[in-house]
Amino acid sequence: MHLLTVLISSILPPILANPIDPLSPRSTVDGPCTGANAAPGVCISTSSCSSGGGTYISNACPGTPANIKCCTKPSCGTGGNCRFTSQCSSGNIASNLCPGPTNFKCCLPRTGESITNGPITRSEIMSRGQRWITRKVPYSQNAYYPDVDGVNYRTDCSGFVAMALHATPPGANTVGLIKIAKEIKWEDLQLGDFVGTLGAGTEGNNGHVTLFGGWVKGKVGKRYKSLECMGTAYGCLATERDVRWSKNGRVAKPYKYVRVK
Repeated sequence: MHLLTVLISSILPPILANPIDPLSPRSTVDGPCTGANAAPGVCISTSSCSSGGGTYISNACPGTPANIKCCTKPSCGTGGNCRFTSQCSSGNIASNLCPGPTNFKCCLPRTGESITNGPITRSEIMSRGQRWITRKVPYSQNAYYPDVDGVNYRTDCSGFVAMALHATPPGANTVGLIKIAKEIKWEDLQLGDFVGTLGAGTEGNNGHVTLFGGWVKGKVGKRYKSLECMGTAYGCLATERDVRWSKNGRVAKPYKYVRVK
């Protein structure tokens, strides 16, 4: 074997055994990360996370020491969640409630707004829903998009409705959504109520749910204005639907949120 070949073969193995990809993502200690259920997090030590009341996941802070994990605390204060202050769109910030660096604090709802799973007005439900419609958020059962407070919800039909209701993020599916719903009569529908095929067996593409935006003029009780997220070809949009539409053999029913004012 040629001497040069011997030298190269003795050098290359250790290099190739630990390749460095300059394009691979790298995190920093005290830097941002994405935690469970797409919650905003911070890369800190597991001990600091636990002592601050947070929970952590692995493999979300690449390039950091083994004891550095992605720490999140999705509940703090009254209806708040821990995030970097630069991500707190409400501007209502409370200190000493979150683990991590000084710029990772409790972001509280705007004054007068509902809190997660709290009482909510019909006008706020519609306003929250309209925000995604205006932004034409793409549909996905696996992706997330923030609400007005920067909290991530799943961008499918039930995630959209859960976001509008300000229910637990990232949003129950159509099977779970019925647990926070009360079935009503079609003639009792009001702004902020919802219409869908909910309950057992409606997971995945088997069910659908829409936000009620009022009756179509001249077709009260027959056709309604709908705010919804449906299919990758459409995304989140405003449309119209006949009452009692069906999905996979199930006929849609009207519901109201159990915590609507």
